[in-house]
Amino acid sequence: MFIITALLCCNAVCQEIGPYKFSIGTFSKFHKQSKRMAENNKLLNFGVRWESRMDGVTQFVQEYDVFIDYGKSPVVYINNISGMTKTILTKDYVKIVDDMNRNLIVYSRKAKNKDYYEVGIENCLSALHSLEYILYPLGKKFNPGIPNLLLSSSDTLLHGVEYVKYVGHSGRYYEYNDETGARDIPYDEIIYIFINKATDLIDSVFVTNITKNKYKYEAFYNVFSVSNDDIRPSFDSIFDFTQKAYAGYSLHDETNPPANMFYTQNKYFSDEVLDFPIVDLNGDTTTIREEKGFICLDLWFIGCGACMKELEMMKKEKDSLGYRIIENAGIKLFCVNEFSDNAALIRETTARYDCEDIIYFAKGFNTVYNATPCPYIILISPDKKKIFESSGLQNWDEVLKAKQNYETK
Repeated sequence: MFIITALLCCNAVCQEIGPYKFSIGTFSKFHKQSKRMAENNKLLNFGVRWESRMDGVTQFVQEYDVFIDYGKSPVVYINNISGMTKTILTKDYVKIVDDMNRNLIVYSRKAKNKDYYEVGIENCLSALHSLEYILYPLGKKFNPGIPNLLLSSSDTLLHGVEYVKYVGHSGRYYEYNDETGARDIPYDEIIYIFINKATDLIDSVFVTNITKNKYKYEAFYNVFSVSNDDIRPSFDSIFDFTQKAYAGYSLHDETNPPANMFYTQNKYFSDEVLDFPIVDLNGDTTTIREEKGFICLDLWFIGCGACMKELEMMKKEKDSLGYRIIENAGIKLFCVNEFSDNAALIRETTARYDCEDIIYFAKGFNTVYNATPCPYIILISPDKKKIFESSGLQNWDEVLKAKQNYETK
């Protein structure tokens, strides 16, 4: 993203992106301040509280303990208190202790599958996806991405404390517009970042999206209990997988990946997954085990812009072709909201995509199968084996090729 933006902006003070401007001056200020923060805080220890709201109603709250060592051999440690996972990220490996599923997972840079380590990085840093300010100084070490598309900065006084307030767009859902030749912003997600001027430390982030889908999405990230304590000795022992505390845990690496890792070679689902209730908008319930033939789960959630884009793409298919490509290939499609059972809100959110026949919900499915980030596709064979999975906006050709390969074996 940074490379693209830099090329667009190289000869201008501001670059038009859709209706917005990218400010080189604001980005440079943000970059320098972030770098100074890391230099003055070689070790950074803090907590993060993330609250997600829909139309003013809290959807979920997650809390993390985070430790970062910005040294020559940087380390990021994240304790997801809500999700019962502990993660350590270094330039050589990612290790995860998944207490909920009793899994120990190692993602190594030396893995034969070059994507394997990258998956580990994504799983680790996704917890901090709106706190790029603290990740940016890590630079190329972990490729954490860049901060949001910054539009402006200003000094702000709140509760007697001086802050630099950065305002920007999320920068996550750019598209190339074939008609205009420009990179457009599909929806108006705005982010506000508050940095303490005296310490250069991040205080909070507020994200809002109110322009699409007839609802107001808000996310609040609060950073607290910041210190420079060195806690490495205390967490190093956590990732010694030989200790007795992990008796009964399953050890996974590239040769034996966890069943819920995307692009995994593990084809089998647990009974919990096969029998998890999947409910349509009329209240009728089914399960993966009950369904016949090939089925495709398209997992999504309210507030996911890419998920809405995928529904829009399928509507265009149906409008132009008279059918949905995936269904025309003999695959039954289930677009499953895995976080909510509010049928009325789900119906209202998806109404404009002419897709009621494929919309389902399965609140809590994420507790038995970790399919992230959304949208997330899982193609399942008639004998209930997983034959393809992928995250992000889909190219149906890959799904159809996986089905064809399975049928010709």
